[in-house]
Amino acid sequence: MNMTGTEESNEPWASYSLSLDDYKVLFESSMDALVVFEPEYKRLVMCNPASCKLFGFNSNKEFVRHSVYDLSAEYQPDGKLSAEVIDSVFNTISKDNAAGGRWL
Repeated sequence: MNMTGTEESNEPWASYSLSLDDYKVLFESSMDALVVFEPEYKRLVMCNPASCKLFGFNSNKEFVRHSVYDLSAEYQPDGKLSAEVIDSVFNTISKDNAAGGRWL
């Protein structure tokens, strides 16, 4: 308990509330390549500027014209076919509503 008699959270961000604009700023300004997918159709929806730069596109509109399959190497560093890994990732996203990781 704190001095006001209320319980304190162990989470340092518990008292903060972010708006949609706050999330947009975080997404757009991240130096990490971030991509939003529509898992049901295995389609790219949007990306941040770091993604465009990484893949050599000038805009989000240009980026999303491609499929995730188009933007991937044939094989991942572990020797697995990228297409099989993509399908697995989309299945995870569909099941858990989120997934993250490193992609080559």
